[in-house]
Amino acid sequence: MTNFNGFMGAAKRIEDIDLPRLGVQISVGEDELHAFMEAETRGSGFDSQGRPRILFERHKFYKYCPEEKRAAAVKAGLANPKAGGYGKESEQYGKLQRAMVINEHAALLSCSWGLAQVMGFNHELAGYPSVEAMILAFMEDEEAHLQAAVTFIKNSGLDDELRRHDWKGFAKGYNGTGYAVNKYDQKLAAAYAKWSKINDTPFEAAAAPIVPAAPPQSEPTDAKLIEKVQQLLRDKGYPEVGNVDNKPGSRTRNAILAFEADNGMALSGAVSDALLVALIKAPIRQNAPARENATAKDLKDAPSVKMGDMLKKLGAGVLAASGLGGLAEGAGDLDKVISGVNKLKAVTDVLLSVSPWILGAVAGSVAIYFGSNFIKEQVLAYREGRHV
Repeated sequence: MTNFNGFMGAAKRIEDIDLPRLGVQISVGEDELHAFMEAETRGSGFDSQGRPRILFERHKFYKYCPEEKRAAAVKAGLANPKAGGYGKESEQYGKLQRAMVINEHAALLSCSWGLAQVMGFNHELAGYPSVEAMILAFMEDEEAHLQAAVTFIKNSGLDDELRRHDWKGFAKGYNGTGYAVNKYDQKLAAAYAKWSKINDTPFEAAAAPIVPAAPPQSEPTDAKLIEKVQQLLRDKGYPEVGNVDNKPGSRTRNAILAFEADNGMALSGAVSDALLVALIKAPIRQNAPARENATAKDLKDAPSVKMGDMLKKLGAGVLAASGLGGLAEGAGDLDKVISGVNKLKAVTDVLLSVSPWILGAVAGSVAIYFGSNFIKEQVLAYREGRHV
């Protein structure tokens, strides 16, 4: 379990210069980011006690809570398949702490966090290897809140909507289809209109760093030590480290941060002898049940799964056009496809002399096979933590 110290850290407020400096990453000005922050949390990322502002979402806890503990969560009034029952802001941490007793990781995933209310389960899209690492960073500085939001907006493809002030499109993408209930798009438009009349912070994009500098790492670092750390990270369940290449790049640093967060260590992201010892002693990482039990249906919105599904649909369409649509059923098994085509061998010559569609049938079947296998591989990669 991670030591969150009551979710209280330095709680540093964001500085004016942070807005244009971070906005340049997605080609927007500070007015757009001001509007975004104001609509989310009225411009403040910490509560009166200096903790990141949160909203506990019971329907998300219902989703992420392990099945064997879900009944207890429902009985405690903390989980429900339907959204709602949010309660007052002062009640949120009480709900979170009660939920953490049932399942800590699921509880953390089920809250929206900080200045931009980034959902815990979106930590990877927000640039963090684990929800625990994201929360620890959020406890320190609102700049981390906004950086995570900017990264999420970019990775989710919402930067276009924000740039062209498509408030409805942005609201739907960031807050879901129910955005209109709380008039989120109208709040964005009104806040932008207000901030666009206020003078911007002087800023020279070329003179400012776009990405916050990484924490200093111990030097020199022995290549053999780096190799051992990378291999142990893979062995302990942190495939996000990438290849074992003796190079302490960003992937290695992110994997180390995830390991440190999972094991209650101070976050450094640095390769060291102390880290090596901790890795040797540490148990193998357990992925969240929601990840380990994920299906293709759960990942249907992922770009890679969409690509595989598109390939399957293309193959099915070709089969249908060939008059052999029935072969699409169960076509994920190539042997069945080949068997089905072989059954037509007796009439292949006749069909070819009449119509070339038999070739389409073979092509369609192969497309379905490869599409199905591609999706299976993406699901497996997600379950093992190799895929967002």
